[in-house]
Parts: sequence; C-alpha cells; structure tokens
Amino acid sequence: MPGTGRDVYLAQDPPLMFKVIQQTSRTCLAFKILAAGRLCQRQKTVEGAFKETLSQIKARDAVIVGMYPEFEDQARLNTDYVRRFSGLRKGL
Repeated sequence: MPGTGRDVYLAQDPPLMFKVIQQTSRTCLAFKILAAGRLCQRQKTVEGAFKETLSQIKARDAVIVGMYPEFEDQARLNTDYVRRFSGLRKGL
C-alpha cells in the first residue's frame, strides 16, 4: 500500500514499463519482473513473466532477476527461459 513502506506492484505497471523501454533508443535494464517474489509461487508464472518481458524489451536490453535457489536451481531455470524467449542459443 502507498505510504506503508511496502512496495506496490500494479497489474498496469509492466505494460507501462515496456512502452517506455520500447520508446527509448538507450539500452535498458528491466528489473523486478517477478514483482519482488510475488510471481514466484508457481514456475508457470515465473516462465510467463520471462516470456512477457523478453518479448517486450529491445534485443540489446537486459533483465535483472533476484534468486533464492535453496529449493530449486533457479539459475538454470532462468537461463533456460532467457535462451527460449530471447532468441539467445549459445554462450549463455
């Protein structure tokens, strides 16, 4: 909630972020694509966030994703999503 010290993540925020990223000629870093863990309850939701983000940013842009790989290999899963949805195949 605004003013409570907790971050607010609204459903309309990602499309607004993507629009700004697409409109600038500069390289951008998309972060909080998993809404500070709010989209991490199911791997399908994580996959969807990567797919949506990588389809909406420029090819030279990047994503920053925090990980907590105690219970699963999040680094491998996330790099698999980047390879699958960004067009990168080798060298990652």
